[in-house]
Amino acid sequence: MASSDPLFELPVFHIPVDTGLLFRFLGVVAFLVLIIGYAVVINREKLHPEFETIGFEKGSISFSKAKNDFVAQGRELLFAGLRKFQGPFQVISASGPTIVFPSRYANELKKHDKNLSFDGFIKREFFPHVPGFEGPGVSVHSRIIQDSVRTKLTQSLNLITKDLCDETESTLHDMFGESQDWNSCYFQRICPDLVARLSSRVFLGPVVARNKEWLQIAVDYTISLMKAQRVLRLWPSLLVPLVHHFIPECRELRTQSQAGRRIIDGEIKRRRVKWAEDIKNGRKVSKTADSLGWMQEMSQGRPFDMAAGQLGLTFAAIHTTSDLLTKVLFQLCKKPKYIQALREEMISVLSKDGWKKTSLYQMKLLDSTLKETQRLEPPSIVTSARVAMTPVILDGRKIPEGTHLKVVTDANYDADIYPDPETFDPYRFLKLREQPGQENNWQFVTPCPESLGFGHGVHACPGRFFASNEVKIALCWMLLKYDWRLEEGTTPQNIWVGTEVIADPNLKVMYRRRTEEIDLVGLLDKE
Repeated sequence: MASSDPLFELPVFHIPVDTGLLFRFLGVVAFLVLIIGYAVVINREKLHPEFETIGFEKGSISFSKAKNDFVAQGRELLFAGLRKFQGPFQVISASGPTIVFPSRYANELKKHDKNLSFDGFIKREFFPHVPGFEGPGVSVHSRIIQDSVRTKLTQSLNLITKDLCDETESTLHDMFGESQDWNSCYFQRICPDLVARLSSRVFLGPVVARNKEWLQIAVDYTISLMKAQRVLRLWPSLLVPLVHHFIPECRELRTQSQAGRRIIDGEIKRRRVKWAEDIKNGRKVSKTADSLGWMQEMSQGRPFDMAAGQLGLTFAAIHTTSDLLTKVLFQLCKKPKYIQALREEMISVLSKDGWKKTSLYQMKLLDSTLKETQRLEPPSIVTSARVAMTPVILDGRKIPEGTHLKVVTDANYDADIYPDPETFDPYRFLKLREQPGQENNWQFVTPCPESLGFGHGVHACPGRFFASNEVKIALCWMLLKYDWRLEEGTTPQNIWVGTEVIADPNLKVMYRRRTEEIDLVGLLDKE
């Protein structure tokens, strides 16, 4: 029997309800649920039935587990697929279903460059329509960056040698000092700062190369972009134009992009004021020998986003080059006997020729060392990312439009091509070049199916010649001016994330100033 005591009676609250407003609110919620559901359905990733798949359990509702597994053990899955299928197969990468080809298919894929698009890959992976992603996006809308790098930058390599040497000397002094006592640093963490200064000196001239805010953006932009890209990949493409406004990683990227644009626009304005003054005073207006000048020349009056172009250059150049320089130094610290051999080659060539155009070419052991490092520890074990813009027949099977493709660099570890492939041998490619008719085939900058570190075909990295010279010059100054060794009891341990091979960020490198055998600065004036 219910009690009549008021203490036990439940209070009744009368809340005024605007039923019209409530129904409108529920309608909006239902509409959003339908939109999200529709976006998920039409963006549902599909397997390609003509290709076997590894790393995906049949009957799974989504690819979420497979994607996470690939991030954790991408290398193991790829090489397991190569062993199992002996040809192209399918994986569920972080970007979804991807057909991967062994490196021996590189020439076959090269024949279909018109239908297998690198721009399509950029559009799919890097959201060029989203604010902040202008860096990689600018190359989709125009060929001006590629043409500037491929022609103007490559043709100017001899002219920019002095600038690179000058900036290298200054940067090494600032970073490592002149002490003859042993000191230590986390080289992987600071190497992007070194490369940012060298690259910015060439790309933007001495004024911006000393701008600390720009240098920080040059280092951070790529990291922020990759973080934002990974988050946006979790959303259906139809919702990306909306959700990017609310994602913290995207906001951070936009902030960096806007700050970079302010600096570049300011530099352009400064130059235009100077040009106007020169014209007013009857002085000849000289062309600027850096990427801003080259891009302006290549644009031929066509509208072009210079600031986005500079962000694109930093995205392409800074971290890839610093990754190589770091891994080379780590390998040499592990095998210090090769440091002396490289020094002897540097001294011999520079003493005879100075910093001429051909000097770096003559350092063939140094060239071989770079190529061997790239072979053994590439930035990624996949390359040549493409999207099929039309249906393509490859290996007798149809590649549907919109398919994502990549090539595995499995030849790097093929004992039939490279005996004892797990061993670091800086003389490996030097010996190959010494074989009859092979002088040019095994240079660091030469792409081929057996060496895909710079890609292959028309989309092979156009900046590889500059990157090669930049790293060689940096190493000449680093090895001749400093001693290097690993902290006692340590050894480099690469980190694997999906297909990426990341140099050990926690490894300490010891260094101290030494007396160089030759006057590196004086050699710049040697005819």
